[in-house]
Amino acid sequence: MIAPRARAPAPREPASAPSAAEVALLASVFVVAACGLVYELAAGTLASYLLGDSILQFSTVIGTYLFAMGVGSWLSRFFERQLVAHFLRIELLVGLIGGADAGGAVRAADRWRRRRSASRCTRSCSRSASWSGSRSRS
Repeated sequence: MIAPRARAPAPREPASAPSAAEVALLASVFVVAACGLVYELAAGTLASYLLGDSILQFSTVIGTYLFAMGVGSWLSRFFERQLVAHFLRIELLVGLIGGADAGGAVRAADRWRRRRSASRCTRSCSRSASWSGSRSRS
């Protein structure tokens, strides 16, 4: 018995050039991803600067970002229409919150660092002043 010949697949249509909206969406996804990496590095650096133990801080920040991406992926099932509009709203919100949060965190860290260094100076300066005052001069 002779096996029937398999048919050749139908020729594919040539791929059309991407539309301007698709290119803009791809570019915005690239920019958002780059901003996310910058936020992640800034948060990890700030946390390790303030709390020490950089391995723990960067691991915590990376884990938090991965968790947030999982939650975002789970929530994406509820968006069925107007995907580009939802994408733009969410990313603008993330950008505003992330930018305000990063700026506020840097200012708070700077205030904390200044208070901490001022209290160290006050303690060390008072100790050295009391030590030098207790010496008798000849």
